[in-house]
Amino acid sequence: MNKVSSTLRRIAPSNIAKRTATRKIMQQFTEQVGMVYFGSVKQDDENYRPIRGYTLSTTSQDDHYSVGTIRQYPVTLVERHDSPRFSDTNTDTTSGPQHWLIAAVTLYTRHDVPYIFVSPRQHAATHPHYTGRPLRLGVFGPYPPEFDQRFVIYGEPGRAVEIERYLTPDIANVLISHFKEFSVEISGGVVYLYASVQPSIEVLDALVSNALWLAAVIDVFAEQLAAARARL
Repeated sequence: MNKVSSTLRRIAPSNIAKRTATRKIMQQFTEQVGMVYFGSVKQDDENYRPIRGYTLSTTSQDDHYSVGTIRQYPVTLVERHDSPRFSDTNTDTTSGPQHWLIAAVTLYTRHDVPYIFVSPRQHAATHPHYTGRPLRLGVFGPYPPEFDQRFVIYGEPGRAVEIERYLTPDIANVLISHFKEFSVEISGGVVYLYASVQPSIEVLDALVSNALWLAAVIDVFAEQLAAARARL
């Protein structure tokens, strides 16, 4: 039933017009930054570079799939849709279909980076955090009060101190000023940025630029931490 309802929504005139407008925006942006736009790509297509992360499911659908290399980093951009998900109690669902713009940037470091999820508090209830628990940072120094007010940090409690080595107070200040509407996931050697908004050139530019900046930061910190451990 959910699949039929989803199909009917997609062929509604208003949604067709919205997808057409989105395609033009995505194509314009990817042309500007030198990415290759593939549109809808099946998972078994040779051009498909899977975008995983917490939004991937057996019912998720990807549109406007684009890939490229920016600042020497492999970047994938996609618009992902999914049907409502059931909670652990199987009694409640999220409100309506879900939608994300996703930028995925592959890290260069081969060192183990802990799983990290940074969620704006207004979106925290919609995120399935089965891979971590809310963390309180501040072992090495105070964080800006606004950081705790705006974001919830998830990760493995046993690696909280290590996570703080990546999400320093300086990085927290950048998240406050530039990541207000974005959720961040660092998992399996990839930085994912999520935005649950309609695409625009400005949104896509911020999404990709911020993902690239964070990937470079994580790479540097991972190498520095590995070097420090080697000296012990």
